[in-house]
Amino acid sequence: MASRWTPASHSLHDDVPGNRVELVLDGGGTSSFWWATKNAWLGLIDAAGLALEALSGGFDGGPLTPESREYVCVVRRSVAGSSGCYSEAIA
Repeated sequence: MASRWTPASHSLHDDVPGNRVELVLDGGGTSSFWWATKNAWLGLIDAAGLALEALSGGFDGGPLTPESREYVCVVRRSVAGSSGCYSEAIA
């Protein structure tokens, strides 16, 4: 079966320091793709007062390697309860 999808003519503009890629269609439409670096996430986790419990290279829990396409952080926070504080896992 032949595909009915035809790729749109476009160009990409990388803004590595800004952690962004801009896709510009030849017809004038644009879309921006943003990402946060691992260190940016670690800084946000720290600033929020959370503790990093695990850092993996995907939702399957595999190790973070240079070939990993994503990273998953598992953090803990302190929650005040009637019997004191306890840790609660959040993802």
